[in-house]
Amino acid sequence: MPDLQQIIKAQRSLTLSSIPAGFEPLLLADLARAAKRRTVFIASDDTALRALADTIPFFAPELEILQFPSWDCLPYD
Repeated sequence: MPDLQQIIKAQRSLTLSSIPAGFEPLLLADLARAAKRRTVFIASDDTALRALADTIPFFAPELEILQFPSWDCLPYD
């Protein structure tokens, strides 16, 4: 896996895959700190969103986390 600086300075989109679920909060906290700018992560569902939002402050209490829960409607309804 590339180091954080290679990921931050990438000139094109990157996909980080096969990240163990328990490792996501630490990785996201490190990426957000290294980026020194607003970082967006889209969780797969509300449960994953809550788990990340509850866990990331343990690794990076200085980060502000904004949560936008999913809509209660199907696409194109």
